[in-house]
Amino acid sequence: MFFRLINHFLLIALSLCGCTNMESAKQKKVSLHLNIYTDPPTLDPRKTFDSVASNTLLFLFDGLTRIGFDNHPHLAIAKDVTISNDQKTYTFHLKNALWSNGDLLTSHDFLFAWQSLLSPSFDSPSAYKLFLIQNAKKIKGGELPLSKLGVEVPDENTLIVHLEYPAPYFLELLSFSVFFPINQKIASLDPNWADGAGPHYVSNGPFTLSSWEYENEIVLKKNPLYWDASVVKIEKVNLAMVGDTLTEYYLFESGELDFAGSPCSNLPIDVLPTLDKEGKLGRTPFSAIYYYKFNTDHFPLQNINIRKGLALSIDRGAIVEHVMQVGHISATSFVPPLPNPLFNSEKNLLPISDNDSEKGKKLFNEGLKEEGINLQGFPKLILSFNANREHQRVAEAIQEQWNKKLGIQVTLEQFDWKVFLNKVGKQDYHIARAAWLGEYNDPMAFLTIFKSRGDDGLGADNQTGWENPQFTNLLDLANYEKDPIKRAAILVSAEKILMDEMPIIPIYYIEGLYIKSPRLKDVLITSCGAIDFKWAYFQ
Repeated sequence: MFFRLINHFLLIALSLCGCTNMESAKQKKVSLHLNIYTDPPTLDPRKTFDSVASNTLLFLFDGLTRIGFDNHPHLAIAKDVTISNDQKTYTFHLKNALWSNGDLLTSHDFLFAWQSLLSPSFDSPSAYKLFLIQNAKKIKGGELPLSKLGVEVPDENTLIVHLEYPAPYFLELLSFSVFFPINQKIASLDPNWADGAGPHYVSNGPFTLSSWEYENEIVLKKNPLYWDASVVKIEKVNLAMVGDTLTEYYLFESGELDFAGSPCSNLPIDVLPTLDKEGKLGRTPFSAIYYYKFNTDHFPLQNINIRKGLALSIDRGAIVEHVMQVGHISATSFVPPLPNPLFNSEKNLLPISDNDSEKGKKLFNEGLKEEGINLQGFPKLILSFNANREHQRVAEAIQEQWNKKLGIQVTLEQFDWKVFLNKVGKQDYHIARAAWLGEYNDPMAFLTIFKSRGDDGLGADNQTGWENPQFTNLLDLANYEKDPIKRAAILVSAEKILMDEMPIIPIYYIEGLYIKSPRLKDVLITSCGAIDFKWAYFQ
């Protein structure tokens, strides 16, 4: 492996040098080594829907805004922004910025990216994130032409965005990869420009894509044409794809990785208590949830009482304490704790019960009766997850709990990341593990997932087959509600519907757990689970 080769020569070199040269070598370290677990499913920002791709794209692209160390959005490609009194029109003026091939980045590149993403023929599970832009949803649904999108480009440096409704989180949302620009000239010339590290892969961020060896390694190099290149200290980034968490940990311990763990991957559960006790474990609360989703189109999971019986029979406290061991909080609702006191105080009214075996079994048996089956006739369910020690242990614990409390047999199936995403995306599963990190700190970042059942192409992150018109109407109502107290109450009512019908099972709220080299400084890990090495350096 490339890490071992590098270390082999480094050790030889250091053994031949004196102490002074050793210190000099340390000071000159400018290469960063990480593990991202697996290949990103895509490096086209418009198609992003997972954390692996999103975090990789933060190396490669800049949007109108970028999240800073205060967890707030700061202007990036945008030089300034003016917001109208009704908070529905944003006028951006762009910095003088270049693409990595030397092309001038213009407002037309943003318009092209967003219009192409919203084309009815363009396959992207994240298109709905743009639906707050005027007419975007109708365009994606084929009701209006692309020219009706509420975005104006009066000149190359000006971008005017009209929203359907006021969105106080819009500047934060713009930092997410699906809003990044695309080089219009390159993408028009080669529709497959993002399929590898070829000459047509052009980006505008701190780094460029140097090479991509599938299932092995991505190499990035500092982008000398980046508008903010003076703050980028890392010269080269090696992104390994090690699928085993224990192997990743050993690579870190041997010095072959500079960072290990969340949100790039996961640390092995068994080492967490020791790392935490020794003060080596970094911990960052995320606005994120680990949960299971039901395929509500699969018999008998279309039955609400069966779903609720399964959900209430899980002992989340035992999973957090004995399986995960360090970090995380039992989840009794879908939206995690957010820096929004209005919403959090209202949420106290609706948590589900944790480990309510008696009620869970009662509801489960009611569901069996409603479906005309008994326990002996209950079909065997399959619980699917992507190959990972953490996911397997959680699944095994829940499998045992369901067997003990409800008397049912559940089969576990694991798949590699891409196969798993493909199966869940096609709703080819019974029950599947999932995790969600909000792109912005607002309940809407979580609840919007379930606004549409997804097979209409307008809510592809749902993947449960569940839809509720009342839930959808409440989200629409919240979008137009200007009073923050009333808005919070509306969103709590919407989440109550979600929890009452239970197309998902909240399990725990995620805390980011990681280890990093003590020499690696200024790594930004946001509350939304993004990791940014733009400002990172080695001391």
